[in-house]
Amino acid sequence: MFEAFPSPFHDVLHTNYAASATETQAIHALLAASFDELSNLAEEIDSAQKTLDRLVSRHTLLKAHVDAHLALTSPFRRLPPEILSEIFIQCLPTDRNPTRSLTEAPLLLTMISKDLRELALSIPQLWTNIHVHLPQCPSNGQVDVDEMDALIHRRREGIEAWLNRSRCLPLSISVHLSGY
Repeated sequence: MFEAFPSPFHDVLHTNYAASATETQAIHALLAASFDELSNLAEEIDSAQKTLDRLVSRHTLLKAHVDAHLALTSPFRRLPPEILSEIFIQCLPTDRNPTRSLTEAPLLLTMISKDLRELALSIPQLWTNIHVHLPQCPSNGQVDVDEMDALIHRRREGIEAWLNRSRCLPLSISVHLSGY
């Protein structure tokens, strides 16, 4: 095996050998220069790490600058509203009515950007279908009337806003009553 740093103690390195007092002095003398070099290397590594950190930070900032400008040239941004409207309509579930969930169209489409929110809210075809889920009352029969009233009020407001966006188009409404 090639030894990067020659040593007169090569044969006993990585063994359970215990150095004598004389050998201990010789080892310390041998390592004095190595300790200095370790210190110098640590300083160089620290300096290189600081340089690397500075470069990574500058790279991150420059990349964000470039990406923000490239986003302005995105072909998607130049699509006419009519095409975007059709894309949005195609995002609707086809096997059921959409729910009032922020994780699926049409509500998900209102969370992309301000402009796309306004567009989604202006497309009546996105809002003609809805699935309403009415939760079951607690199994113990104990109902907090104020809490239930607030829930019903929020659901009613959300459904009214949804249906108002459909304007005068025909509606498809499905309802699920839990526990019934």
